[in-house]
Amino acid sequence: MLRIAAALSLFLLLSQHAAYAQQPMRLLLGPATAIDKGVDSKQVEPAAFMSALQFILGADPALRVGNLGDSGSGTGADGYQLNSTLQSLRDNVLWTGELRRAGKDVVARSAAPIPLGPVVLVDEKGLEPSALV
Repeated sequence: MLRIAAALSLFLLLSQHAAYAQQPMRLLLGPATAIDKGVDSKQVEPAAFMSALQFILGADPALRVGNLGDSGSGTGADGYQLNSTLQSLRDNVLWTGELRRAGKDVVARSAAPIPLGPVVLVDEKGLEPSALV
């Protein structure tokens, strides 16, 4: 999880415009999608994972983290949206993310998403400690 948080924080901080350098960047988290039933068998709940991700990312003072479905969260002109996918592959559960600009203008909506991951959450030994620290 630390790898996910560090990668997102670094990307968002480097991509900020100078005019917004003093304001925290808005990051909206979409719900995690489990691609297959193997995720359930490894005891990874998408909602619990997203809560942990929101907690860890919310600790970064440069980010203002919210849920995509929350009322009043809006998208804002300088925000980003993170969509997450969980999938099982053999004895592993992998997280992959897709970061895209969230804005009301056509340029922001048409920008290509940035793929993130994969990050191993569960391996043959169980939960991957470095993913959740």
